[in-house]
Amino acid sequence: MSHVNRPVELVDLSSLLATEVVEDSAMVDAQFDSFSHVSTVAFSVDDDIVEDPEDDQRGDDGGEEKHVKDSVRLSTEWLPHRQTYLDEFIRLEGLGDEEELTPCSHCPESHTALAEYKCQDCFGGEMLCKQCMANTHVFSPFHNILQWTGSFFSKTSLYEIGLRLYLGHSGRPCPVAHDIVQAFTVIDTSGVHTIKLVYCGCAGHVPFNIHLLRARLFPATIRSPHSAFTFDILNTFHLLNTQGKLSLYHFYNAIHCKSDNAGFRGLKDRYDEMRPIVHLWRHLKMLKRAGHGHDPRGVDATRMGECAVECPACPHPGRNLPSGWENAPECVSWLYALIVTIDANFRLKLKDRGLKDDPPLGDGWAHMVKTGPYKAYIDKYGNQIEPPICDSELRAADHTTSRTSTAFKASGVGGAICGRHGLVMKNGLGDLQKGEHQANIDFIWSKNLSKRVKQLPSSMQPDPEILLQAKHVHPKMHLHNHGQPCQLNYNLNYIRYSGQSNCEDPERFWAWENPASMSTCEMTDGAHYETISDHAAAWNWRKIVTFDTRLLKAIKVAVHMKSKSNTAFTNFDLTSPRDVVDAWGQLVAAWDKDQSQKNLVMFDLAEEEAEQSCQGNTQVHETSPSRFLQRGLDLEDQQRKLKTLMQEKKTTLLRKTELLEKRNALRHQIDTWMVLQDLYMPEARHACASAAPSTMAYAEDETLYLPSQMPPSLRTSSTMVALLNKERCLRIGQADDALHEVRRQLWISSTVLEFKRGQHLASQKITTRTRDLILNFRAKTMAAADHYTAAFDVLKELDPGGDWTLSFKPLNTATDLQMPRREEDDDKAENRRELS
Repeated sequence: MSHVNRPVELVDLSSLLATEVVEDSAMVDAQFDSFSHVSTVAFSVDDDIVEDPEDDQRGDDGGEEKHVKDSVRLSTEWLPHRQTYLDEFIRLEGLGDEEELTPCSHCPESHTALAEYKCQDCFGGEMLCKQCMANTHVFSPFHNILQWTGSFFSKTSLYEIGLRLYLGHSGRPCPVAHDIVQAFTVIDTSGVHTIKLVYCGCAGHVPFNIHLLRARLFPATIRSPHSAFTFDILNTFHLLNTQGKLSLYHFYNAIHCKSDNAGFRGLKDRYDEMRPIVHLWRHLKMLKRAGHGHDPRGVDATRMGECAVECPACPHPGRNLPSGWENAPECVSWLYALIVTIDANFRLKLKDRGLKDDPPLGDGWAHMVKTGPYKAYIDKYGNQIEPPICDSELRAADHTTSRTSTAFKASGVGGAICGRHGLVMKNGLGDLQKGEHQANIDFIWSKNLSKRVKQLPSSMQPDPEILLQAKHVHPKMHLHNHGQPCQLNYNLNYIRYSGQSNCEDPERFWAWENPASMSTCEMTDGAHYETISDHAAAWNWRKIVTFDTRLLKAIKVAVHMKSKSNTAFTNFDLTSPRDVVDAWGQLVAAWDKDQSQKNLVMFDLAEEEAEQSCQGNTQVHETSPSRFLQRGLDLEDQQRKLKTLMQEKKTTLLRKTELLEKRNALRHQIDTWMVLQDLYMPEARHACASAAPSTMAYAEDETLYLPSQMPPSLRTSSTMVALLNKERCLRIGQADDALHEVRRQLWISSTVLEFKRGQHLASQKITTRTRDLILNFRAKTMAAADHYTAAFDVLKELDPGGDWTLSFKPLNTATDLQMPRREEDDDKAENRRELS
C-alpha cells in the first residue's frame, strides 16, 4: 500500500475532522513556498493468490431482491398479452393495414410509382418508390432497405437502387467528380453495406483517406481504400469492449449476422481489416482525450504517463495541495497521504505465438510502463529468487506452472493502484515473466527499501524522505493467509489514520478486467499492451464520474460511524479496571515503539531468571531452565511431526531413506537434550529406571520425561516445582500459538477453496494440484490442532481450573475445525459489527 498526501478538491472535509484536531489547526495556517517532497508514502505488495472479490456498489436496502420481484411481476402481468405482441410482430413483416401496394406519396403528381420499398431503420416504416427511397437517404446511406415481392419483403440495398455517396462537398455531388468506386464496403452498427462511392475531383482535393475521415469513415488502408468503418461502429465496439469485455471477433460476427444471418448474400468479410483499425482507434482516442490534438509540440513530444487518466482526488503536489501541506501536523497530514496498492494478476497472460514484435503505438504514454527500460531492468535483475520470508506457504507465483513459462510471453500483469479511490496509476501496469520476480514486484523490497531503490533508473528514484516515512502493510483480505509476523508487522488495522481503507482495490480491478483475458492473451504484443492500458483508462473514468455518489455515501457513513464507534469504545473502555486499561495501553505503546519483540512468555521467564541470578541463585549451565524446557517442547513437537510422516503408506526407497535420516537426527537431538536433563532433572533417571522395561523405542516414540510427565512422587522437590511452573507458562504460550496456527490454516484453506471454485477455465492438471494443496493445508490444520490438544491436556493436569481456562477450551476436531464463513443472517461487514 502506498500513502501520499493530497487534498480532495471535490469535497470539503474540514467540517468532518475530529474535534480534537481543531486545537492544532492553527499550525496548518502557516504559509510555505516549497513543495520539495511528498509526505508519507506506504507500499503494499501482496504475494498471494489472485482472487475475484466483487465490488458491489449497491446499497444495503435490498435493491436486488426488489428488482427480481419487479421482474417477476412484469412477466406475470404481460403473459395475457403474449398473443397480441406476437401478432404485432407478424404485422410488421407485411403491408400493415394495406392489402396491396399503393402509389408513392412523395412522387410528384406527374410521375407516380408504386411504393414497394421500406426502410428498416427510419422511424415510421413509410413505404416509398425506388427513386424517392434513394433521394431520402442521401444523408443516411447505411440504412437497411426491404423490397416487397408480392408476398413478403426481401432484403435489398441502397446500392442496388442506385444511391451514390459523394465525398468532399458535405454529401452533395461534386461538379468535377471522378474516381468512382463501384463496390465500396462500409461496416456500420446497422450492418455490412456495399455502396457506390464518388470522390471529389476539385483542384487541390485532399487524399482519398482524408476524404473518408472527414466523412467519419475510418479507411482500412492509407492508399486506395476499398473498405472503411464508421466512427459509430468503432465507438460502439470500444464501449462494449471496455465495459462488457466483448471481443472483436464476437462483435463483428454479430454485425455480420445482422446483415446476413443465413449466409446467403455473400457479404465480404472485413474482420481481419478491422483488427488493426481498432488498435489505431484506441490510440487516437487516447491522444484526443488527453488533449494532445492541441499540443503545439506535436504528438511525438508526448512524455511518459501524460495520456493516463489520473485520480483527481489523490494528492498531486503543485496541483491540488494547499500551501504548507508538507509541514502539516500529524492530525491533519493524513489527509494528504497517498495509498498505493500493488498486486499481480496471472490471468492476464500473453501467449507466445511466434509472431514478430509489435511495438506499442504509445509506449509508456498512459497506464503501462515503457517497454524498453522495463525489459532492460528485468534482464538485469529478473533472475533473483524470492526467499521464503513469510510462513504463509501460499503465493500466487506457486500457481504459475512450467508450461506457463514456456507457452506465454507474459505470465500475467502487475499493477499499482490508488488504494483510497481505486484508480490505476499512470505507468502503473507491467507484464510479468514466470511469476512474481523480485525485480518486478515483491514485498521483500520493503526491507532495506532505501538501498534497493538505487537499482532503479535515476528518474524513478523517490525522495529519500518519502522512503523513511513509508509504511508497509498487507491488504486486509490477504493478511489472514500470512503468518503471525506479517499479521503483526504489516497490519493495516495497526496504522493510525488508515480509516476504512482495505487496500484490496487491485482485486476489484482484476475482477473487472479478467473477462477480457480470453481475448487479450491471443493478441500481438502491441495490441495486448494498448488494450489493457485502454481498459485501465476506462476503469478510471467510470470511477471518476461516480465520485459524487460514492464519496458522498462514504462521508455520510463516516460521520455516522464516527459517533457510533466512539460511543461503543467509551462504553467498552469503562467495563475494565483503569489499571488494567493503563497496562494494556503501555503494552501497545511499547509494541508501537519496538515491534521486534516476538515472544513475551520467554521474555517474562528470562526476566524472572535474571532476578534470581541477581539474588545469588546461579544456574548450573549456560542454557537457562526456561530455554531447556523450551527445547524439550520443541523436541516433543518434532516427535509428533515425525510420527505422522512415518505413517505414510506409499513411500519410495528415497523417501524411506529421508525419513530414517530424520529419525536419526531426532535421536541425536534427544540424546543431547538429555545431557541437560541430567543437570536440571536428575529425577528423570529414576523415572526412566522404574518404567517397565521394553525394547529400544524409536526416537518419535521415546518418552522425554518433561516435568509434566514425571510421576507425582517425583514432583515434590523445590527444583521440580519451579520447573513445573515454568512449563505451565510455556504450555500457555504453546496453546496460544497452536490455536493461532489453527485459525491461520483455516483461513488459508478457505482462500485456496475460493481459488479452486474460481478455476472454471483452469486445466485438469491445475485443478488437481489445487485439490492436493487443500488436502495439504487440511493436514497442517490437524497437526496444529493436535499441538493445541497436547498443550491443553498438560495444562489441565498441571493447573486444573486455573485462569488459563478462561482463554482455552477443549477442541473438538470434528465440529470446531470449520473454515471461516459469514452466517446467512449476518449481512454486516466485519467493520460494521457491534460489541455485544
